[in-house]
Amino acid sequence: MMKRSFINSAYYKLGAMALACVFSTVASANWSLDSEQSSVNFISIKKDTIAEVHHFNQLTGSVNDKNIATVAIDLNSVSTAIEIRDERMKTVLFETETFPLATITTDITLDEVNASPVGTVTVQNVDLALTLHGETKSYSTQLQIFKNNKDTLVVNTTAPIIVNASDFKLLAGIEKLRELAGLSSIASAVPVTATLVFNQGK
Repeated sequence: MMKRSFINSAYYKLGAMALACVFSTVASANWSLDSEQSSVNFISIKKDTIAEVHHFNQLTGSVNDKNIATVAIDLNSVSTAIEIRDERMKTVLFETETFPLATITTDITLDEVNASPVGTVTVQNVDLALTLHGETKSYSTQLQIFKNNKDTLVVNTTAPIIVNASDFKLLAGIEKLRELAGLSSIASAVPVTATLVFNQGK
């Protein structure tokens, strides 16, 4: 009896250690942004009726073990398909020498995602914080999270987020851009969308 009890106890301890090890690995594994597969886009409107889609070429980010997702946008990587406009947006609007990055942070409930089978789409309501040009504003929005496989998540905004230049002290920069381009108007509110791909343990 004592021998069997000892063996059972040993197996129990080994099993508990194995489970603890697995749990620790899952809990501590971070998710890294795949910058090549991810995108943040915004639409500018000039002369009241002309809309153009722009994006940023350089993104970095992660989701840590506390479920906090962070994405940093390199504002010097803005791409509008017109080189002189890119330069003006960097220097006149974003003032990248002082404010080179914009950051997005939010809380994603990974427990719900991890419990879902591969191929599942989970929709979560979140409060998203955008820091830009030294100012921070929070947006209540909805994210669609697609579990592509056990190590890849695709996070999409379900609708555009409307970013107002006045919230980030960018109105003067927009007016200067309008003057330089000789335009009658440039909209001060822009829709922003994002597709973010996160890989686990990479």
